[in-house]
Amino acid sequence: MKDYPLLDNLMGGYFNQDADLITGSTELEGMIDYYLQGASANLLRNLINEMDDFQTAHPDDLDKAFCERYPGDLDMSPVGEFFDIFRKRIQEALGQH
Repeated sequence: MKDYPLLDNLMGGYFNQDADLITGSTELEGMIDYYLQGASANLLRNLINEMDDFQTAHPDDLDKAFCERYPGDLDMSPVGEFFDIFRKRIQEALGQH
């Protein structure tokens, strides 16, 4: 199984069953904003690369592969849409509209 340490940290540490308590938000955008506050530009670029790699590795079963790797109470499906929203917010944070 390929390693995705940044995705693992994102899902295990921020986007889990306690996400609303951790981030202070019940909305996806607020949760993303909380994560972005403490992340370096280099980390964010690498996170985009991991999202791209994960999506490329699972072109036909992205939601299933994601749910198997990151089981929990927070449903991120459709995962492609979650990744797209996250990528867009990262690009905005990096000034790459």
